[in-house]
Amino acid sequence: MAFTGLPYITIPQAPATPASSLTPSPTHADRTLYFAYATNLWSKQITQRCPSAQIIGVARLRHFQFQICARGYANIVESPPAPYSPQTTSWLGPLSNGDLRDDTDRVFGIVYSLSAEDEEALDAFGDVPATYGKEWVSVELWARKEEDKAPIEVAKRKAKKARVMAYIDRGCTEVGDASGAYRYKVNRGVEDLLGMARLTEYIDECIRPFVAPIDEEQVLSATIDEAIRKGVDVKKVLLASESRLVKTGIKEERERRVVRQDSFANFMERAAGNSVSAVAVDNAAKLKHRRTQTLA
Repeated sequence: MAFTGLPYITIPQAPATPASSLTPSPTHADRTLYFAYATNLWSKQITQRCPSAQIIGVARLRHFQFQICARGYANIVESPPAPYSPQTTSWLGPLSNGDLRDDTDRVFGIVYSLSAEDEEALDAFGDVPATYGKEWVSVELWARKEEDKAPIEVAKRKAKKARVMAYIDRGCTEVGDASGAYRYKVNRGVEDLLGMARLTEYIDECIRPFVAPIDEEQVLSATIDEAIRKGVDVKKVLLASESRLVKTGIKEERERRVVRQDSFANFMERAAGNSVSAVAVDNAAKLKHRRTQTLA
């Protein structure tokens, strides 16, 4: 699946800095480099929330792990320091200053360039600082140009170092479960990430234990079938439902005010009440039959 809808810009040079810190990051032409790893991978969401966002490429953040935290939203948790004895430290000498943690702990994401207005909007959606904190981390970045059509082969291309901003909740590192609606957004983001880079192994290993695609897709498919049977304009309902999801921030998810329904299908069912088409039932049945024939 090709990633579309956002402009591309050239990657700026990054200074040599520690892997993680709470100090401000250098910006490029008054713009902030932002590392998205969950729902903001979804091009529709980032485009609507941040109209002037520009895409940089795909990045890997080492020594962090993806999770759905106990509060019901995505988070990344830093791996603990690698323990080794004083004897080992003495033997390593200057090498002991390096990071000896397991490199299998990593998070892949998409890096965007944000304007001040874009960043302010994301801060609001992320409920900063009540829910997420903003940290500056060092990543390996594979820049992608607009003319690039094929997904990036991260194993075959050399990455550049970059400093980026990421939203991290250091106060909630326990594992939890997200709502079906939230999982829907993450799954749309995963599709866009896979459209940019060949990261199937990472998705299967690190994302799927928390966000499985099959349960939500089955419920959604059944809802669409029922909507078609009732003569509902499914495309209109789907677009309206996704737009509502895009406008839903972490605070609502955390406080279970809006999107704590079991499934994204609930959104479609609620929206369908105001979106019933004038199509007769027999025409709806024919439409469903044509859809079945197309998928067969």
